[in-house]
Amino acid sequence: MAKYLGKKNTNNMKNSHLTLGLFLCILFTFSYSIPSAAQITPRVQLVSISSSGTTGNRAASQASISGDGRFVAFISEANNLSPNDSNGSADVFVHDRLYGTTELVSISSSGMQANAEVTFARISLDGRFVIFESPASNLTPNYENGFNAIFQHDRLTGITERLSTSIQGIVNTPSTSSDGRYSAFSNNTEIYIHDSLTRFSYAINSAEVHDPASKYDALLSSDG
Repeated sequence: MAKYLGKKNTNNMKNSHLTLGLFLCILFTFSYSIPSAAQITPRVQLVSISSSGTTGNRAASQASISGDGRFVAFISEANNLSPNDSNGSADVFVHDRLYGTTELVSISSSGMQANAEVTFARISLDGRFVIFESPASNLTPNYENGFNAIFQHDRLTGITERLSTSIQGIVNTPSTSSDGRYSAFSNNTEIYIHDSLTRFSYAINSAEVHDPASKYDALLSSDG
């Protein structure tokens, strides 16, 4: 009985050593296969293309990228990046680098294209929200003052909202938090923060800054 137990323990030790050896071998192979930063070859990828891979027929600018690098928002006057793009103005597009698709996002909640150009755009870090400025009067109801307004398009629900509803005059240089809840933008005199959850906007520099706010870009931290 003792000889049998001794033999069994010896076999268990051999099996344990074999298992440990295989684990270390796999671990070594896995660690060795991970490339270092120096081994990664940099490459440039064209993203101002249609979902079928067609290059835009007009220039693109103001690229903004999501936190994981998957989604890229940009402005272009090209009319061949999205089907039925016929408004003749600069629009905001988002290209998905994972699936290779490109979508037009400067649209109303019903899918209507903006009737005026987009001049500035940013995408949230999570890639869901795109905030942009435009004087378009057909993206949301009851807006016809001819000045730039700040709009936010939710790529998940398809809803477009005007954020600068209570702000007078031209508003510009929007910035958004990582989850799209908070937005920052300026007009001729002040910097504003807008909370999309409470739908409340408030100025943050009335007493502190005496120079015109239009001289500065409103840049919001990721947590708002």
